[in-house]
Amino acid sequence: MIKDALVSIQDVSLEYTGKTSSVLAIKDISMEIYEGDFVVLMGPSGCGKTTLLNVIAGYNAPTNGQVLLRSKPIEGAGKERGVIFQRTNLYPWLNVRENILFGPKLSAYDKEEIEKRYDHLMDVIGLEDYQKSYPFELSGGMQQRVAIARTLIQKPDILLMDEPFGALDAVNRSSLQTFMRDLWQKENLTVFMVTHDIDEALLLANRILVMSQGPGQIIKTLELDFSKKILQDSSYIPELDPTFMITKREILEAL
Repeated sequence: MIKDALVSIQDVSLEYTGKTSSVLAIKDISMEIYEGDFVVLMGPSGCGKTTLLNVIAGYNAPTNGQVLLRSKPIEGAGKERGVIFQRTNLYPWLNVRENILFGPKLSAYDKEEIEKRYDHLMDVIGLEDYQKSYPFELSGGMQQRVAIARTLIQKPDILLMDEPFGALDAVNRSSLQTFMRDLWQKENLTVFMVTHDIDEALLLANRILVMSQGPGQIIKTLELDFSKKILQDSSYIPELDPTFMITKREILEAL
């Protein structure tokens, strides 16, 4: 039995139109994202990666085609699609707890349920001792964990991540990659992420999509299991796996 896609992108194109000219950003893109997927999108700068993510998020409407979430057309932004950017956009005047609970306080959520969800997420992100700290008192990696928790407390169907670790140093970036991989498994998340980092894509994704130069089109799809092997065997070092290097070269050639 073939399961239904969580997100279905059907012949989507988007053209940005100005006063004197227009630019076709993405063209004729069709793909599916299934529950439990960790899909990573790669491609040259300016190929339309963020444009496609914004279409899924509902920030931009496609010029042609449609995007479905649970078989229903996406029309505008919604909390069922949580978005994480490179900049955390945490409120500097709110502490960790207040930042995470800001969204639910604006909605008609059950207070007891939210407190349980909050306690669970604090345990997940490992910042129990920093609940009263303000963003400027946290490292970049810690701030990104707070941003992820702030999004996950809304219980989105899919997490959309646009270069989420791009502004971090190498140590924080590696730590957040491990955190994200573990979180994906433990919380049974569905993730769609944009990155320029091939190693990051290989270490996290169960599927990598490679886009062409603009107008962006999907030119290659790779099914992967490096992340699952890491989760299953703590002694496994993917960088020493010949298949890892072969796949990396395949992506480089496509780019």
